[in-house]
Amino acid sequence: DIIISDENGQSVGVANADCVILDIVASPGDTNLDGNVNVQDVVVLLNFILGQDEPTDQEFLNGDMNEDGTLNVQDVVTLINLILGTARVIVDDDELLANVEFIKSNNDLIVRIDTEFDFSGVQFNINTPYKSEVNLRDNSHISLVQHFINNEQRVVAYSMFNESFDGHQAEFVIDNGSMLSRDDVAIIISHTSGKSFDIIYSQSNIDYIDEEKPSKKDFPIKLAGYFNRLSELYERLKCRECNNL
Repeated sequence: DIIISDENGQSVGVANADCVILDIVASPGDTNLDGNVNVQDVVVLLNFILGQDEPTDQEFLNGDMNEDGTLNVQDVVTLINLILGTARVIVDDDELLANVEFIKSNNDLIVRIDTEFDFSGVQFNINTPYKSEVNLRDNSHISLVQHFINNEQRVVAYSMFNESFDGHQAEFVIDNGSMLSRDDVAIIISHTSGKSFDIIYSQSNIDYIDEEKPSKKDFPIKLAGYFNRLSELYERLKCRECNNL
């Protein structure tokens, strides 16, 4: 016999041919649906993010720790906090700003992250037609997992004890990534609380905020760049006039 209860605890009568639609109720963190929340759930969640497994509706709901409709490194950090039973200080979202610099080195692309706050999780989604390994310099306490699927290299760096990256900095190397553009590399940086950082990217001395359209934050950065460029041109013109170019 099957007994179905409504939200008031009253039995709902159904016949054999009846169809009853039930709402899925989240059990935060229980991604393997075994009734417990532990390190196994972290591993399952990582497999979902990397695309190695496809979650069911219930598994997705349980893994979406911050209820933003996506599974990413922020959910990993939040789940680890839940398992450890640790309460992280949550800072104002407006203060969470990270500088990300792209540096081409021979055939590789170096991605350097610098912040003023603790961060314990980083995720890369790299649009590339070929598998390109990503390595993390230093920060030996950070775990790095990655998987190549559907022309995308997915990478998650995290700490099982939610330890922050050393010195609020990290440097990743994308093998043979020198031909990648900024648009090919999507990055998520997670604070130890699970909150995400806003990102200012820099490449070839051009800085811009991680937004689809220019923001007010862009203006002083770009204005300073224009003045610097004008100063350089002015000095070169002066040198040319004095035959000292």
